[in-house]
Amino acid sequence: MSFVLSKYVVMLIDILAAMVWYFAVTLVTGMLAGRTLGSTIGQLANFTGTSLFVITFFISVVFSLAIIVLIATKSLVIAAVFVVVWPVGLSIVRLVTAWHWLIYLDFFLMLLLESV
Repeated sequence: MSFVLSKYVVMLIDILAAMVWYFAVTLVTGMLAGRTLGSTIGQLANFTGTSLFVITFFISVVFSLAIIVLIATKSLVIAAVFVVVWPVGLSIVRLVTAWHWLIYLDFFLMLLLESV
């Protein structure tokens, strides 16, 4: 169990670091291209912090479910496929069936709605 927990913590750190780099590179590239920030520094920092937290949380939820699948099935392949199939499959089922309550399980759609 300590191995799984340590993998999860490292995964969270990796996701957070990747998102920080993404926002930093985007900001620097925009500034080098001569574009304005579009809002005040405070609003930009608030949006960036909120987005970092929400993105990391939702991705970690899917990976947490994959860890549960990994422990239950003892198969790395099934867990890896689950990480891809869960968000895509859930979005497809929600669109085909028009079940609006599935929005609460579709974390990536909730992320898009949060950013709007």
